[in-house]
Amino acid sequence: MDRDNARALRHKILAEAIDTIHREGIDRITMRALAQKLGYSPATIYLYFENKQALITAIALHGFGLIEERTRPALDIEDPVDAVRESARRYVDFGLENGALYQLMFREFEPAGYEAQAVQRIDEVWSLYRKIFQRGMEQGVFRNADPDAEIAMLWSSCHGFVELALSDRMPPRPAAQAGSVASLREHLLDDRIRALRP
Repeated sequence: MDRDNARALRHKILAEAIDTIHREGIDRITMRALAQKLGYSPATIYLYFENKQALITAIALHGFGLIEERTRPALDIEDPVDAVRESARRYVDFGLENGALYQLMFREFEPAGYEAQAVQRIDEVWSLYRKIFQRGMEQGVFRNADPDAEIAMLWSSCHGFVELALSDRMPPRPAAQAGSVASLREHLLDDRIRALRP
């Protein structure tokens, strides 16, 4: 099989695995079930993915690529405050709209020990946020601080929010104050923006 055909078949297997996650959840991903859905033998799947963890890694890296694509337009926003807000909003919305994929990315994927190319793919997302934060500090609208530390705080806040929302474990609030997830998301972003001010 030539390289183009091999690449196309690998893509087909990966696409079916991702679709299965969206339709049926993470637990439905097995090499045997995937082969059956595609009409291949399990041995064919193993030609392209050494084991299930290799498949999970490929799916997770695909997910991180989607986050990078989803949040990249925020770089084009001139105002750093609006850029941070929009990038975080896009991140949260991606997680909420792609719950099963998001949970696989952060619960099943084990980045330690993977090749530099895999780490670089994840770092692209981090680099996008670093550019926005550095721009804000240079313009004086954010306090001078370690951009990586600030990114970690924002990412941790957004990630925790997504995980709580996906698991339906948002802290209970009085009915009179209850708001939608979108409203709570905006409160979270307001809080993080205030923390960035000089």
